[in-house]
Amino acid sequence: MSERRARLRELQEIMDSILGVEIKKSKKFNHEGPNKISYIPDVIIGRILFFLPNKDAVRTSVLSKSWI
Repeated sequence: MSERRARLRELQEIMDSILGVEIKKSKKFNHEGPNKISYIPDVIIGRILFFLPNKDAVRTSVLSKSWI
């Protein structure tokens, strides 16, 4: 597993534990209904974006208008 993939997996596990969500292994992404990211408090998103390089943080604006 690449270092980046391992970090993403670790972040997913942390966010799942914060949100009280069980990790489900699924190969198919469900585009219907809310997703896990929708439930992340703005404070947590702000902390995550704080640690990103500015260029990457700005790129996240295409993911959600509330992150701008």
